[in-house]
Amino acid sequence: MTAFKHPAFAKLSPKIARGAKELQQIEEYLSAHGSEMSLGEWGAVAAVSLAVHNVYNGIEDILLSLSNDIDGLVPQGLRCARMCSIRCRRKLQASARLCSTPSFISP
Repeated sequence: MTAFKHPAFAKLSPKIARGAKELQQIEEYLSAHGSEMSLGEWGAVAAVSLAVHNVYNGIEDILLSLSNDIDGLVPQGLRCARMCSIRCRRKLQASARLCSTPSFISP
């Protein structure tokens, strides 16, 4: 599990680890059932589709958590994931600039 120092990221470590584990499981499944996937077998395709959907939902949950923790605003509606990603990136860039200023660095 990755250890983060920033509080907004630190509590996300379990979610990130779960996403990494799910991706590993998809890779293992594809290795074992590649021929079924190539043939378009419904069960294999459905299993991989569901797994990819779960990973996507996990990533979306991480972005929403970051947005809420950073500024308390969680975007709603059709553009939720995009808005969340943009807001988080801007806030984290501003935070990084603040932390790198000489006045913030302790003697």
